Amino acid sequence: SFWRVSADNLDFKMAFAKKLFEGCSLKRMLHLVTGQVSHRMHYPKQPMLDLLATASANRLPSSLVENDFLLLTCQEKDYFCRFGTALIQILQDLIRLASKPSDCENSLLDEMRVRMPSWTPDIGDKICYATVREAHASSRDEIATYLGDLKHDLHIGEDGFPSWAVLAGDQQVYAIIHNLKTRHPSYFHWIYPVPGDWHFMKTLAEVLKSVLWDGGLCQLASKCGMKKDVSRWHDIHLLLVASVEAVIRTVLNNQTNTENCTLEAPTFDWGTFEAFLQEKVVQSRTNEVAVFWYEMVRHLTVYLGYYVVIRSGNWFLRNACLKKAVPLLFAFARDKYEVLAVQTIKDILTFPDAIITNFENGLWTASRHGLPHHNQALVMNFTKLKSTGA
Repeated sequence: SFWRVSADNLDFKMAFAKKLFEGCSLKRMLHLVTGQVSHRMHYPKQPMLDLLATASANRLPSSLVENDFLLLTCQEKDYFCRFGTALIQILQDLIRLASKPSDCENSLLDEMRVRMPSWTPDIGDKICYATVREAHASSRDEIATYLGDLKHDLHIGEDGFPSWAVLAGDQQVYAIIHNLKTRHPSYFHWIYPVPGDWHFMKTLAEVLKSVLWDGGLCQLASKCGMKKDVSRWHDIHLLLVASVEAVIRTVLNNQTNTENCTLEAPTFDWGTFEAFLQEKVVQSRTNEVAVFWYEMVRHLTVYLGYYVVIRSGNWFLRNACLKKAVPLLFAFARDKYEVLAVQTIKDILTFPDAIITNFENGLWTASRHGLPHHNQALVMNFTKLKSTGA
């Protein structure tokens, strides 16, 4: 077994810091490294048992690890195809049932929750340890001290206690811990860093918004009632989800050469749909705008998939979406998350089988209330703390 730790750097404004730390000598901004450890009492029922495999079977052959570790495994391919097929079929059903999205009773994400499995326990995870201390998350020495205290407080490696800890943090925290493990492998062998998946999704959303804005996303934002430049992640997310539905609806309608799909319209699976997209790219090679949007359908689908996997805890689909997002991140991201994505994909191959098996059971996410499809990335709780001051 292992401890699951979430760590992040929170910058509190003076007004809130004075209320939280009365009597302390505070600077203009208080830098805190916060950590919490969650414990799962109940495991989710295994959905789709026929597709689950052991951790060793899910890993790539050792001959491929060094250079081709970005290849999708059989389980990852299968889950992405199932997700893509569910997405296409949902949109086809919505088109058949209503002439416009507002006529439908359920939203795209509501329908997705019905059709995709969820790795969520019946009872929410419990916080069994939490710390708040004044420190800089950018300081390697202070992070090393924090990890030493963490190991002591959690009795890691002692009889009757877990031998490892998985720590989720942002890019900076991940990089420092990775550096400490490289420099001092014997001392930090017990800690396994994982990046905050919410940070990946946020970065991917900002990249897609930047790439798509002048290609038509600006007009879609206006149609959605967003009159100014969209900058908040929440608004970007809603806009991208609307884009997925709008673009794929357009593609499906164009495929049938009618204004709306009919009941006799062919039903796509994801493989057929991808082949259709590729055919349209070839046919439209002289129309750069058309080619651009046909290519963007794939990237938008990956983004929606990443949101679904965080909410559902689907480990195989998570890895598939992250691997598929790497080329776009390397092309347009400039905040080191493109490198982090590749690094974490490769690092996971070195994790103990016991950790990977638990990740396959959904423990790479946290469940606060035990509600299906309401999981959170391990670092998201700190974002809520920072935004609410709770």
